[in-house]
Amino acid sequence: MIGAFYQPASVVVDLDCLKTLPPRELASGLAEVIKYGIILDGAFFNWLEENLDALLRLDGPAMAYCIRRCCD
Repeated sequence: MIGAFYQPASVVVDLDCLKTLPPRELASGLAEVIKYGIILDGAFFNWLEENLDALLRLDGPAMAYCIRRCCD
């Protein structure tokens, strides 16, 4: 079917791969995450505000939580 989208059965993410991205790409991805928080989930947006420094440092637990929330 053309134009049909389905949620994946699972998502596998290697957080170490994020360290290979240029800063501009990381900023672009984080902007998408912030947009998601603003539009769909106020509690997640608040979490993003509180954990922005950890996300910019690519802190493993913060990144894992962020990605998990975006995939839900």
